[in-house]
Amino acid sequence: MGAYSDLVQTPLGGYTRGLVVAFNIIARSLVVLVGVMVLLNVPELSGIEPTARMVFGSTILLFGIYRILSFLRSQRTVDGEGDHLPMVLWVVLLPLFLTSCSNDTDSRADSAAETALRGSAEILVDEQIYSLLLDAKALYDAAHPEAKITFIPRNAASIADDIINHRSRGAVIARTWLPVEDSAVLADRGEEGFPRTLIARDALVFYTARSFPLDTLNVQDIETWLAGGTVDSDVYPALPSAPTFVVPGAESSIYGNVMLQILQGAQPAAGRIAALPTMDSIRLAVRASDRLIGIGYLSQFVGDSTVKLLRLSYTNAKGEYIRPKPVHAAYVIMGTYPYPVPIYVVLKDRVSNYSLPSGFAQFMAMDGGAQRSFFDHGIEPGYAKIELVLPED
Repeated sequence: MGAYSDLVQTPLGGYTRGLVVAFNIIARSLVVLVGVMVLLNVPELSGIEPTARMVFGSTILLFGIYRILSFLRSQRTVDGEGDHLPMVLWVVLLPLFLTSCSNDTDSRADSAAETALRGSAEILVDEQIYSLLLDAKALYDAAHPEAKITFIPRNAASIADDIINHRSRGAVIARTWLPVEDSAVLADRGEEGFPRTLIARDALVFYTARSFPLDTLNVQDIETWLAGGTVDSDVYPALPSAPTFVVPGAESSIYGNVMLQILQGAQPAAGRIAALPTMDSIRLAVRASDRLIGIGYLSQFVGDSTVKLLRLSYTNAKGEYIRPKPVHAAYVIMGTYPYPVPIYVVLKDRVSNYSLPSGFAQFMAMDGGAQRSFFDHGIEPGYAKIELVLPED
C-alpha cells in the first residue's frame, strides 16, 4: 500500500498536470461542440425533424457542459477554491456566446425551413390535364403566399419514371400505374407504394366529327377493335371497316388509360390506334375525317361543340345492360359511366408537416374552392359534396 499510496498522493508535475487538464477540457468541449453543431443543423440532418433536432442537440450540449463543470469542480477540490474560476467562467460563457450568436442564424433557418405551408417545390403535371388544374393552382397561390409551387407539364410516362426513380418530389397524373410500373413500385416500396391522394375523377371519352355516321358505340365492340378483332358488319352497317382511334402519343396518360381501362393492361393491336403530337392536332384530324375516332378526357371537351362525344352502352358486372347516355360528369359521379379516370397527386416521400408537396396535395383534395374548380371543368371532384342535375337524354 505504501508505494501505491505515494503514487496517488504525489502531485503531478506542473507541465504534465497542465496537459492532463487541457486534454480533459478539450475532450469535453468537443461534446459541447457536437451539441452546438446539431442545434445549428451543420451538417444538415435531413432525417431528423426540427423539434427532435433541438431536443437532441440541447441534450448533448448540456451533457458536455455538465462534464466540463464536473471535471473543473474535481480540480478545484484538489487545488483549492478559486484556482479555476476563470476557466469556469469560460465554460459557462462560451456556450451562451455561441447560442446568442446562433440565435439569428436559427431564426433565419426556421423562417426558411420548409413546412406543409411554406417553402418551394416543383410539381410535375400530366400535360393532358394541365389546364384543368390552373384554377385550383391560382386558389392555392392566393391562400399560401409563403409557398411557391411550380408546375412542370410532362407526359405521363416520364412523370411515372421520375417518381419511381426518386427524381421528383411530387406529381399530378391522370392514371394509375401501368403493369411494368406497378412491378417497379412493388420492388421499391412494397405494398405501401408511393403516397397518393385522389383529387378528382375525369373520364375517358370518344369523339368524332359531327358528320360521323354513328352517335353511340358499345364498349365491348371498342375493346374488340382495339385488341385487333372484328365486329360483325351488320352491327354498324354505316362503317365499312373498323375505325382508327387516335391518341396524343404512347407516352400520354390517355394511351395509358386505353391500356388500363379498355385492354386490362395490354397494348392495342398494331394498326388500330394512331398517334398525333397534340390534342389540337387530333381535333383537326378528327373534324376532317369520318374514319377517325379520337380518344381524350371529358374535361378537354366541356363546351366544345365542334366535335361529337359518342354515347356508350355496355353490360355491367351484374349482367345488366346499361343503355347509352349523354357523356356527362353526372354519370361518372353515379358510377354508371364505364371509363372513369382517377386524378392523383403522387408523392415521393411520406406525408409530413415538413413537406410542401404534402400540403399541396391536401389542399387540392380538401379545399372547397379547389374541388369546386374541378366540377366547374365538367368532372367529378374527389371529395366535395355536390348536387346532381342529370342532363336530358
